[in-house]
Amino acid sequence: MKVSIFLLILFALLLGATRISHAAAVEAWLDRTQVAEGDSVQLTLEAHGQVDGQPDTAPLRRDFDILGTSTGSRLSIVNGRSDASTQWILTLSPRHSGEIEIPSLRVGAAKSPPLQLRVSRSPAPGAAAGADIFIETTLQPRQPYVQQQVIYTQRLLHSMPIDSGQLSEPKPDNVLVRRLGDDRQYATTRNGRRYQVLERRYALFAQHSGRLTLAAPVFSGEVADSRSNGATDPWQRFFGNGSLFGRSPFSGLLAPTRRVHIRGEATGLSVRARPAQAPAATWLPAQGLTLQAYWQPQNAQVIAGEPVTLVLDIEARGLTGGQLPDLAPAAAPGFKVYPDQAQRKTEDGANGVIGHLQQRIAFIPQQSGEFTLPAVRMQWWDTGADAPRVAEVPPRRVQVTAAAAQTPAAAAGQPPPAPATAAPAPASRPEPAAVPVAPSARPVWQVGFWPWISALLAAGWLLTLIYGWRRRTRQQPPAPTGSAARPEKASAARHRFLAACRADDATGARRALLDWAALHWPEDPPAGLQALAGRLPEPTARAALVELDRTLYKGAVEWSGATLAQQLTRLPRAAADAADRGVRLAPLYPWTSTPAS
Repeated sequence: MKVSIFLLILFALLLGATRISHAAAVEAWLDRTQVAEGDSVQLTLEAHGQVDGQPDTAPLRRDFDILGTSTGSRLSIVNGRSDASTQWILTLSPRHSGEIEIPSLRVGAAKSPPLQLRVSRSPAPGAAAGADIFIETTLQPRQPYVQQQVIYTQRLLHSMPIDSGQLSEPKPDNVLVRRLGDDRQYATTRNGRRYQVLERRYALFAQHSGRLTLAAPVFSGEVADSRSNGATDPWQRFFGNGSLFGRSPFSGLLAPTRRVHIRGEATGLSVRARPAQAPAATWLPAQGLTLQAYWQPQNAQVIAGEPVTLVLDIEARGLTGGQLPDLAPAAAPGFKVYPDQAQRKTEDGANGVIGHLQQRIAFIPQQSGEFTLPAVRMQWWDTGADAPRVAEVPPRRVQVTAAAAQTPAAAAGQPPPAPATAAPAPASRPEPAAVPVAPSARPVWQVGFWPWISALLAAGWLLTLIYGWRRRTRQQPPAPTGSAARPEKASAARHRFLAACRADDATGARRALLDWAALHWPEDPPAGLQALAGRLPEPTARAALVELDRTLYKGAVEWSGATLAQQLTRLPRAAADAADRGVRLAPLYPWTSTPAS
């Protein structure tokens, strides 16, 4: 019994080993072992026995373009013995010339044997060779600096209709690629032959110096088969060449097409490193760069605590907006400097990309006196002149005056007193004499029925208004007779604000302050800290609010709320108090722009 079980297990193991070895048989062969550059070759893989999965074609993509794949299975039974096989046919196009090894491909647990293919070099098809379809490429410039813009242009020229297709895009290593606009289509003549042109442009930015090779562009698609001459068109056979129509009215609906795989020429760049005389801080190789500045306020006299805003606008041809750096101004004695986050965008121009950067910098004076705001400088490299350049905003002299002292009445939030002398009352006018009205010559019943209809319509309209007004008054809840609840809530929000200031909690202070302001001005609550600052008469309180807003915007961790709690212990009685007193706060962001794309 034990011998029988042992023999059964041994037989099963041998059968499994036979199936595994049978499944591991994978054959591979080529229809041709030598082709010319631009031709295609067929690789056939055949697996015998049980097959799990599909061939792993990833190793082929380094040297080949896979144009198509077809699969077939076969099962035969001879003398009660089954033989199954699966076959894959891959159409490959070599990417370069020379001796190319087709590596082993894995099919499930098995691998195919490696093969050798010789690809002879041949010139790319062109107009001189009378080609029906070909690709041209241009690079400008051919020896750029690192990170300098290079315009790469692809042109697909064809003298036959294209049914469908796809043109490959450049994907070089360590190069930023940006497509410039949409494809252009036009016609041109080469060697006396008319071609339709599809043109596509890219902006390339090499990130490393040295030799850079761009792979040859490839077009794969379906074009009209001009070699058939309508022999396979069933409509042409039906109507005949000498028919009344002259040709088939349905010609082209079933016109035969053929698949093409056209490869252009590989091109290269010699990328130069940064020159020795280039600025060390920034490297901006551009065709042109302009720096414009706008000051708010425009005059050079400001009040202590009110911001002076500098708006910088940069336009660089040949650079993207992402290549432009932030402009960090130098420290200004007597001022606190708050640079905003820069806004960037990139446009596609006729000669490549155009980068834009806009940045706002707020200078808040801390004391009175005469000060000089520092200059803003930007160094860049002129690629046309091959020389360094400097764009500069000159320094600005500013006269800072102290904030005006306020009267006790203004500090208490009371309106200014009325003038001592009142204007004389206007002289009384004589009453106009009464004019007698002549009685109507006609009786009432002879006036007509239209006045009565008008009077009835007016009465109905008046009754409708009265009914609607009474209905709205019944639906609305009764208004509170007192305002005791609101001062209690406002007081609680005020206490929360002061507690957050003592704890140096910038986020909590902002939330409690806006809650306090919303309860203080329920009819017109301020939307933010800047709107609240516009309602405060004290410049020091407004400056403290600006500092809190900047701290939250920059995401700073450290903030001291002692100054704000000391300056803001109460709110004005009405939103119009500051306007009545003639106090105005210059806008922190007086100049806005469209955000970057």
